[in-house]
Amino acid sequence: MDKHELLAIAAIALVATGIWLRWRLDDYCSDAEEDVKDKKITAEQARRRIALIQWGVPVVTVLGLLLLMEAFSRWLSL
Repeated sequence: MDKHELLAIAAIALVATGIWLRWRLDDYCSDAEEDVKDKKITAEQARRRIALIQWGVPVVTVLGLLLLMEAFSRWLSL
């Protein structure tokens, strides 16, 4: 297996993870809110958790797309 194939597999995995996380984003946010209501975490911790999730999802997806484009360009240059 060539490096560009491994890169493409990793990129597809990142894109799929980003899509799955986006699909579950509302659940993760409501889980953080429930943890505040149950006094497991503070409101500030919940805000940080929600902000991390909301920023992390597009970052993972875009990173996967960039890696996929890189793998495709390496494949074209063979």
